[in-house]
Amino acid sequence: MIAARLAKRSLLLAPLLVLAAVAWKFTVAREPNEAAQPSGPEKLVATADLGGEVRMLTYLSTDKPIYRENETVYFRGVLLDHRTRKPLPEGQIAQAVVEIKGPKGETVFSGMTASEASVLGFPWAIPSGQAGGEYTVKVSYPWHGFAPAEHKFDIRAYRAPRLKNQIEFLRDGYGPGDEVVATLHSERAEGGVPAGAPVDVIARVDGVEAFRGQAQIDEAGDCTARFTLPAAIARGEGTLALVIEDGGVVETASKTIPILLQTVDLTMYPEGGQLVAGLPNRVYFEAFTPAQKPADLAGAIVDSQGEQVAEFRSEHEGRGRFAFTPEAGQKYSMRIDEPAGIAALYPLPEVAEKGAVLSTEQDAFAADEPVNVQVRAAGLDGDLLVTLSKRESVIGRMNVEAVDGSVDKVAKFELAESDADGVLIATVWDSQGNPLAERLVFRQPAKQVRVKISADAEQYVPGGTARLTIETTDESGKPLSAVVGLAVTDDSVLEMIEKREQAPRLPVMVLLEGDVRELADAHVYLDAENDEAPRQVDLLLGTQGWRRFAFINTEAFVQEHGDDARRVLALQVVTMREWSRSASMFSGGIGGGIAVDRFAAPVDAPGAPIAANESAPVAQLAASNLKSAPEEAAEAPQSAAALAPAAEQPARDQSAAGQDGQAAPDLANEPVNAEEAKRQQAFRQPQAAGEPNGELRARARGFAEKLDAAADRELALFERDEAATVAEMLTPVRLYAHQVRSDRQPGQRVDFTETLFWHAGLKTDDEGRASVEFGLNDSVTSFRVFADAFTAEGSLGSASTTIESVEPFYIEPKMPLEVTMNDIVRVPLSAVNATNDRLANVGIEVLAQGTQPSASAFTPFDLQANERLRRLFTIRVGKFNGKAELTVAAKAGSYSDTVTRGMMVRPLGFPIEDGFGGLIDADSTVSHDLTIPDDMVKDSLTTRIVVYPTPLASMTEALERLIQEPNGCFEQTSSTVYPLVMAQQYFMSHEGVDASLIERSAKILDKGYERLIGFESPSGGFEWFGADPGHDALTAYGLMEFTDMSQVRYVDPNLLERTSKWLLAQRDGKGGFERKTHTLHCWLPEPELSYTYNTWSLLESGIDADLSKEVAWVRDTAEKSQNTYVVALAANVLGLAGDEEGANHLLDKLAGKQTPDGSLKDATQSVVGSGGEALTIETTSLAVMAWLKNSRYTSNVEQSIQYLAESCKAGRFGSTQSTILALQAIVAYDQSRATPKAPGTL
Repeated sequence: MIAARLAKRSLLLAPLLVLAAVAWKFTVAREPNEAAQPSGPEKLVATADLGGEVRMLTYLSTDKPIYRENETVYFRGVLLDHRTRKPLPEGQIAQAVVEIKGPKGETVFSGMTASEASVLGFPWAIPSGQAGGEYTVKVSYPWHGFAPAEHKFDIRAYRAPRLKNQIEFLRDGYGPGDEVVATLHSERAEGGVPAGAPVDVIARVDGVEAFRGQAQIDEAGDCTARFTLPAAIARGEGTLALVIEDGGVVETASKTIPILLQTVDLTMYPEGGQLVAGLPNRVYFEAFTPAQKPADLAGAIVDSQGEQVAEFRSEHEGRGRFAFTPEAGQKYSMRIDEPAGIAALYPLPEVAEKGAVLSTEQDAFAADEPVNVQVRAAGLDGDLLVTLSKRESVIGRMNVEAVDGSVDKVAKFELAESDADGVLIATVWDSQGNPLAERLVFRQPAKQVRVKISADAEQYVPGGTARLTIETTDESGKPLSAVVGLAVTDDSVLEMIEKREQAPRLPVMVLLEGDVRELADAHVYLDAENDEAPRQVDLLLGTQGWRRFAFINTEAFVQEHGDDARRVLALQVVTMREWSRSASMFSGGIGGGIAVDRFAAPVDAPGAPIAANESAPVAQLAASNLKSAPEEAAEAPQSAAALAPAAEQPARDQSAAGQDGQAAPDLANEPVNAEEAKRQQAFRQPQAAGEPNGELRARARGFAEKLDAAADRELALFERDEAATVAEMLTPVRLYAHQVRSDRQPGQRVDFTETLFWHAGLKTDDEGRASVEFGLNDSVTSFRVFADAFTAEGSLGSASTTIESVEPFYIEPKMPLEVTMNDIVRVPLSAVNATNDRLANVGIEVLAQGTQPSASAFTPFDLQANERLRRLFTIRVGKFNGKAELTVAAKAGSYSDTVTRGMMVRPLGFPIEDGFGGLIDADSTVSHDLTIPDDMVKDSLTTRIVVYPTPLASMTEALERLIQEPNGCFEQTSSTVYPLVMAQQYFMSHEGVDASLIERSAKILDKGYERLIGFESPSGGFEWFGADPGHDALTAYGLMEFTDMSQVRYVDPNLLERTSKWLLAQRDGKGGFERKTHTLHCWLPEPELSYTYNTWSLLESGIDADLSKEVAWVRDTAEKSQNTYVVALAANVLGLAGDEEGANHLLDKLAGKQTPDGSLKDATQSVVGSGGEALTIETTSLAVMAWLKNSRYTSNVEQSIQYLAESCKAGRFGSTQSTILALQAIVAYDQSRATPKAPGTL
């Protein structure tokens, strides 16, 4: 019997996991004060609509912020209640879907895992060759409906620096002629500061060196750099480089200078939501550069007559606030005085004649003091209600009497310490129950966990063993048990990330992260030693206008902001589509409409994580291969799978081990009365048996249906490859402890693992103590120990410390990450004597094995006491392809050190990529021979054969390759955006396209559109960096781009009209255009190129204007031109203008230029300065678009389309511009030749 049960365990588990969210519940005891809580206004969303009182939020973190390929990322997710911050009840687990998305938004990994002790712990081994960039891990809960959580991390090639450097500018924004002040803090990787180290200060602006000077690091590890920016700055591209020479170590720290020119993204947020005339109003603002970095500003508030009424200055992260009393009928603007050069005025919101405003005298409130809110109102009918709430739960309310429609009163909320803390919402309601004003306030938590980390030694040696003791106490110092997340990582790697970009610790995540859109510079907000922390928190909360009235207009809020909104609301909901999709993944479809029943559960019995039984470990979930579950599994009894917490593991690298277990009986809480029994029985009935009614059920269905689209996206990974996804069952990992290799010899350093220890949930005992032990790697460096803790009662805490691993004598070669075969490389070598004695005749030997790099000899040298020296040696890279290891050995008296480092050796030569294409007839075969060149570098051949049986397949590959984050100037941003526009046009007329791919590209288009419109010149048109005046040909390019973009997304019609009018205004009345500015990059100024292109753009955009002079000029020029590109461009112009005679003449001329392979010859230059294959593709594409307008040239079209198909290599057609035109031609050809699909084989 036992054997039979074990054999069927994997078959039963699948359907039972799905049923868990319906049948199982748990009861949560109310806090003592909850019964007396005031009720909220009717328009405030009901707790039941959000999923009940108990709603869990997840807080994700990783062991470090950046990784290399072949390393392992350790993820930790903490599940805490949205209000009490309590973890899941003991014995409860939650199943989660994990998805890791790459830099382009593509899913690179997906799987499932389960929690233990309210903590998720899982690893991801980064595959070899994984692309670099920013990655996002997303954890969602299709069966429980908890709000999904996300966390970002980077993959890149790097070497850990020997100096930990952080640069901070005194301000976040500078203009031409401003003095820039920057501070550098530097520490050695192994501990200590490089006091006295000289620093070279180099500033470059727009590619030109603007300053060079010197500074020196003081005894605290700090130095200051000062310099003045040039008085005239064109593009605003500035970089500050600080070169620090610490004896034998030379490191460069660099940072972008925040230069502001003309454009700044400035947003204002009146404190209560609107400006009200005649009342003191406070306004918050935040400013960003075009690169979305914070911008420091100062200036004045002026009225419509230019009179100054207030001053402002940003204080933190580009945020600030000011106060003034607006007048009715008056308009106000922000004038920026610092930095200089920003002439634009930024209008404030309109002034309302009646309404209410909210303000607070304090920036934050302590747990033992009342929350006081100043309420002012004017022009209102009836009294007001002021509420204070934690999310949707009202914790205080006060009626305020209006006198002659006006109010000026302080609403004082006396709260018990246990009522609520963190972010609270103050709201003013009118007598009809409508919200008038709202602002966020912060209340400090009363309870906390104090965490202390103690090491068993002051210093360690590489390859040694470290033992840490963790102690947890409450705020009074009394020991208490807590669950601690612990990570020990090379501190020099952590400091590679700018301070403001470093991830928040658990208390900040829980108390702030879920309530704000972005949490940069997270370490400052809850820092008890930071006197500015309360003000910085207030500025952060004062600029969250995106979530105003989120708990009133809930449905619209979720629809607009998606997962961000779900986290703000702590929304726990399983949509019907999400439910049925996840159910069918396991059992072939058992969901039906049962998700709505899930919402109909009473408030005190919400759908819950699965209850666990002590008879089997959590690893049963990981071990189950749900992919193999047969269809009959859907008929399994509706009982719970036996899942239980895994036992605490010893301190070394291991995962939860699978054990044999038994299926448990029904673990749903037993009904306590007949009504409850009836409700549970209804859940167990087939859906066809009937559908319970009720207002709550109806509300739930409406909410679920509105979230269906978001749920589809959340589970898109299953739809893309269901079988493969289901097979990826993540083994829960609680801890990793580094182990010293058994054959390690003293002085041999080859192991530079950066994470030494990680524990997802280390539990301290009743005395608040726990100990861990791990081995050290071979690095001479310091390690940062991070500890984040939470308790069963919802207290939070964190701590950090460093431990040092040192040697009395050591060397450190600074190797390049990658070299090319036959390179000659000069390698810096640092030699450090950390003793108080002189070391004579230090000998260095560089070793290379076999065909790996050969090295030069070293001359012995002396090292004085505590001296650091730098020496250079040369290596010649041999004929080698792949990863090479170089060993450097040093001996100084009784001391020795041997370091082995690796680097990639690439073949010498140029990569060759071959491809072909064409048309295949029915019942025919096409073959292609690939010729391997005789001079191919040995071992450099890699093959990847991809067959595109349809244009759709090729376009899909093109889109995959083209998805990149938009960046740079207008032209660079367009190089990312415009090809996506054309690919989207193609996909709109075809079926079978990967929906997730379309969604990712649409998001990039959204970002690109916002960037592009930021480059509009003040007087009209567009310029590469938004300067004035605009550039005619670039504007014509933009007009074409925005016109094409309007076919696949919303484009502001006013923008199109404004741009076309500006371009029309540049005409010279003789058929040409006036150019009033310079030309950048490769764009060519020749009239036959730019004038013809401008006219083509105006005609393609459908402008209603007389272009007869311009068309005549184009015709005359094209008939004389020997440049086939100009002829092809002009043929399109004449075709669009209706000049059939002229167009046909040029079409014949183009036909005479067609070669046997379908391409067109004799193109000499294009408007963007293309050459070679790219120019041929552009010209051929233009000819195809022109020929398509006349059926006489069908054979020419077919030949050229075949050429374009053969020119496509891995989804691209040469350069960006040639790809755009090729896609335009293919889309036009496809529309003219569209026919129904026919079956075929490959």
